[in-house]
Amino acid sequence: NAQLEGDKLLGQPTEGALLFLGQKVGMCNTRDRYTRLDERTFSSDQKWMAVCVRKNNNSLENEKGVWFMKGALEVVLRHCTTVYPSNLPLSLKERAHFEGVSAEIGKQGLRVIALAQGEDLNRLCFIGMIGMWDPPRIGVISAISELTNGGVDVKMITGDSLETAQAIA
Repeated sequence: NAQLEGDKLLGQPTEGALLFLGQKVGMCNTRDRYTRLDERTFSSDQKWMAVCVRKNNNSLENEKGVWFMKGALEVVLRHCTTVYPSNLPLSLKERAHFEGVSAEIGKQGLRVIALAQGEDLNRLCFIGMIGMWDPPRIGVISAISELTNGGVDVKMITGDSLETAQAIA
């Protein structure tokens, strides 16, 4: 839900960062090769979003599309039954490992975004996760400092993981 036109981002910063990352790893113009069939929009309650796409050169109009999901690790993992690249069942040990890696990424102050894909939203293949730097908006740090110096007890509300929230607090 974003696009890059030259050096200008049109859309959400998180989406733009993912597009930029895709370009960095050689995934240019991927959107042009697919048709979007369905979308589940992000909400702070569900903590994920997904799109269903089909390759444009696919001659089978009634073929099921492929879902691509992104969101909070713990939520995305609930939708996953297998793990990339083996496509073998996602074990409890692997889930615990991914949660540990996510916590370490979060401790660095990075927002963790998990990725998955598959033909069924409840039987996805876990692809991996990305650690993304999402700095506070301009003026937030000085505003918090001013409030704290004025005796106000400031509370942070965030959709990020506990580790990320503690690292940026």
